[in-house]
Amino acid sequence: MKTINWGIIGAGSISTRFAKVVAGAEGIAVRAVYNRHIERAESLAGNFPGCLAFDKLEDLLAAEGIDAVYIGVTNDVHLPIAKQCMKAGKAVLCEKPMAMTAADAREMIICARDSKVLLMEAMWTRFLPAYRQVKRWVDEGRIGKVRLIEASFCFRGPNDPEHRLYNKKLGGGALYDIGVYCVEYITGLLGRPDRVTGALHMGPTQVDEISVVNLIYDDGAIGTATSSIVYDAPERVNIFGEKGSIRIPSDFFRADKALLHAEDGTLLEEFNEGSPDNFIYQIDHFGGLIREGKKESDIMPLSDTLDCALIFDEVLGTHG
Repeated sequence: MKTINWGIIGAGSISTRFAKVVAGAEGIAVRAVYNRHIERAESLAGNFPGCLAFDKLEDLLAAEGIDAVYIGVTNDVHLPIAKQCMKAGKAVLCEKPMAMTAADAREMIICARDSKVLLMEAMWTRFLPAYRQVKRWVDEGRIGKVRLIEASFCFRGPNDPEHRLYNKKLGGGALYDIGVYCVEYITGLLGRPDRVTGALHMGPTQVDEISVVNLIYDDGAIGTATSSIVYDAPERVNIFGEKGSIRIPSDFFRADKALLHAEDGTLLEEFNEGSPDNFIYQIDHFGGLIREGKKESDIMPLSDTLDCALIFDEVLGTHG
């Protein structure tokens, strides 16, 4: 089996976590780290034998043997960094949200196709065994026609107005940071909505601190995606159908449990499967795509990423 050699772009908490999962898995390795501050790149690279550190992206892209790059930096620079990597012939796994606007998403997709490289949004929830089981239950009609999906992700962010979460230029706000999990959970099950409405509470730094997005389908289904970076609430998903329901009682974005209920509330099935670090399912899938020479994922297709960006454009655009 071909070893997939990764270049890690960014040295923050999410990139560090991703790199450590890669380093602990078979058939993949961390070969280089880029950060504009060389000491941070060196600090992360030092965890992995033979890993190189760079403070210039072009040097990482020129390093021998890099098959794929993971982009784990702030949302505002996803577009230029992804394009530079794709033009250098690298497969790109870009942290969610891949793009801040639909125009950016389209530009990235066109670049991937022109460069003939693999591009995927790093929506790791889609690859979890629990999510895959939920999708099977829905697709098999185990709860009948879906009528309502409620997805909620809320937490109290740091009390620091300078933090990236509250920085509009860096792509902060509830919708970009965590609302994306809710929206893409729903669209992964129901597809592109026919209509979208939303409401936002804008904070003093002009980012949405609370967001509610309604995804409305002509067949009668409704999805509600609620997110907040100023209030705590259970991170859960409830799916209601004509013949039953599915519940992910907590931490749906990293869940290892899903419950299937009959219409009267009787528990029919309980699914339990996961990993100490659920990043591995996404990483293994991406590596498989590279080995098979594929340029797009069937689990997280680029059309889904574009749909999410269009939804965000509509909701955020309505609120300036």
